Amino acid sequence: MDNLRFSSAPTADSIDASIAQHYPDCEPVAVIGYACHFPESPDGETFWQNLLEGRECSRRFTREELLAVGLDAAIIDDPHYVNIGTVLDNADCFDATLFGYSRQEAESMDPQQRLFLQAVWHALEHAGYAPGAVPHKTGVFASSRMSTYPGREALNVTEVAQVKGLQSLMGNDKDYIATRAAYKLNLHGPALSVQTACSSSLVAVHLACES
Repeated sequence: MDNLRFSSAPTADSIDASIAQHYPDCEPVAVIGYACHFPESPDGETFWQNLLEGRECSRRFTREELLAVGLDAAIIDDPHYVNIGTVLDNADCFDATLFGYSRQEAESMDPQQRLFLQAVWHALEHAGYAPGAVPHKTGVFASSRMSTYPGREALNVTEVAQVKGLQSLMGNDKDYIATRAAYKLNLHGPALSVQTACSSSLVAVHLACES
């Protein structure tokens, strides 16, 4: 017990050495900037603090809130219904002009694309680079799920053709999330949208490291 009590926690150097022996051909990767947006965590610092404190970031919705989004009253009143969920603050806030979008384009875009574009912007700022003027060859490796945004369902083929069809399609198709961000922020490295189901984010990180 004494040995356990006074044993020191592993240091970063010892962990690195332990990992290195299993991957002798790997080169170190430096994380120089990051950005994130989670429920009640608008940035990385808040997210980390919430983790340290074990903070619960989900909340219970009121009956009025659920009715306002169109949920059937019978479902809400079902005793087995769980009225708990998570909400992204300011998820509807998007500076269309900043990213070169018209209001019409921005309104028809999948929120995933809008949030990702903002996250890339903040990550570049956090790394010390001016978004849109990064002097180095920079790639974008990203993933998103299929769009379920109501705005997409509201547009049939004829209407899409009338409302700048190509822009509307690109703004809602998951395969454009990386290339659109690269184009809008003037990034000239590889731009790859990854779709490998649940492993997509890890595969994207792996491909970025191997690029």
